[in-house]
Amino acid sequence: MDTLKIKKRCGVDPHTLPEGKKSIATNGCPDVFELENGDFAIIGVRVTSALKANLPESAGCGADEELYMYHATCLLTPSEIFLITRDSTDTQKLLYCWSMFWQLLQQHLFDIIQTIFLVLGFGLAAKSYQDDDRSRQVGHLIQLGDSYQKIIYSCYAVKALALIAASSLKAALLAAR
Repeated sequence: MDTLKIKKRCGVDPHTLPEGKKSIATNGCPDVFELENGDFAIIGVRVTSALKANLPESAGCGADEELYMYHATCLLTPSEIFLITRDSTDTQKLLYCWSMFWQLLQQHLFDIIQTIFLVLGFGLAAKSYQDDDRSRQVGHLIQLGDSYQKIIYSCYAVKALALIAASSLKAALLAAR
């Protein structure tokens, strides 16, 4: 036990309790500390004699152990305390949940915006690839039409081919009637 060292305070400094709240201890210092070995040390009001008889059957408090009362405002935020009280209405709980969501949103706003833009970027890339594919298809059709036009003009440039083309055009027109 001689080598135990405090690593850090857990929760809110009891001297900074919300205005109007008074500390429950004589020196105004209920506190929780994390020790370097990972355990916790608690400063609070000793309530062993008042609560020992009321412990559940599965719990016990040995001769070398004590029960301490620790004020909730030192570990929980006021909104968390408000949420867990039985007097809270559903509307109050909903408002608390909304405020927690808003707080989370503010803390991670950059990550959320970055993710949205990444998804939009992938969507736009897919759309432009699809549009590029369609424009290539249209380009091929135009190129094919130009090739057919060149073939037809070259057929009419040669007199013998022009006569054949003209006679097959007449036959096609007569068949269409």
